[in-house]
Amino acid sequence: MRPDARQALAALLLAVVAPVFAAGPDWGSLSAEQQALVAPAIKGGATEFNQLPEPRRQKLAEGARRWLEMNPEQRLEASKQFDSWQHMSNSERRAALERRERFRQLPRAEQESLLRQQRRFDTLPAPEQQRLREAFRMELEHRASTEPMNLPPTDSLLPPSLPPLPPLPPPATTTPSSPTTGLLPQ
Repeated sequence: MRPDARQALAALLLAVVAPVFAAGPDWGSLSAEQQALVAPAIKGGATEFNQLPEPRRQKLAEGARRWLEMNPEQRLEASKQFDSWQHMSNSERRAALERRERFRQLPRAEQESLLRQQRRFDTLPAPEQQRLREAFRMELEHRASTEPMNLPPTDSLLPPSLPPLPPLPPPATTTPSSPTTGLLPQ
């Protein structure tokens, strides 16, 4: 086959096959276990699933696959996290996503250190965990109350109820007097 014919054939095959791979999963491509997991989430079956946008179908299929690979302990933890996510407000969810992104941007050593600290905290008895949470909250409040305000230097010295200081008047101009002898005018 000539090179241009091969290229044309490759382009034709790519045009026919690419949409099949890009379309994402359909209901029939899911295992029976995955279908059982996905059905309650979409409140339906094949028709509802196949009408979802492709990224949503991929996420559901991937989530079902991951769930099936988890052991019972991992499933319990995932269920707890999902429940807490469901009860969060939009601002709380946004803050959680921002914290996760900041964590992912940390160097690997810092991530591992934080994870070790979290595991250590999780092994503590509930009263000790509560005591540490309260101490941390008080430390944050203390820091917030003692941090200097970003005000001009003279205003930051005044209590908040007082108005700012007026500007200083310009220096008075003096007219030259008669020549002096010594330090004192005559």
